[in-house]
Amino acid sequence: MIKNIERFSYKGKKFSETGFHQKNRANEEYRRVLEKNGMKVIDITPTFYFMSNSIDKYSIKNRLLQKIISITWFFISRTVSIFDHAGFAGRLINFIIGAFLYFLDGIILKYMKNGPSNKLMLAEKL
Repeated sequence: MIKNIERFSYKGKKFSETGFHQKNRANEEYRRVLEKNGMKVIDITPTFYFMSNSIDKYSIKNRLLQKIISITWFFISRTVSIFDHAGFAGRLINFIIGAFLYFLDGIILKYMKNGPSNKLMLAEKL
């Protein structure tokens, strides 16, 4: 996909990537691959904090916060998985969990410029 973007781009052309062909990669890996293909990352903004797997938790410098994020994601995924098999009541509980996490993500993302999960990336052709 990167080769296709690079081939059809011209100098100064900007594009965004949210993960349509999503692969779980850390920011530095994206930067490295894009730079290798003649592109530069302009900005990366988190789209979720708790609503998706924390693949890039090491972008957070505080090791205690990294551990808290890992444990939180573990419990969220286990809880949702358990309730997923509990019929209508389980789906209702999962809906409530999702709504709460969405609300929590919205608050956190107002104040955080970096996150451990999905991000929106803006890059340009050099």
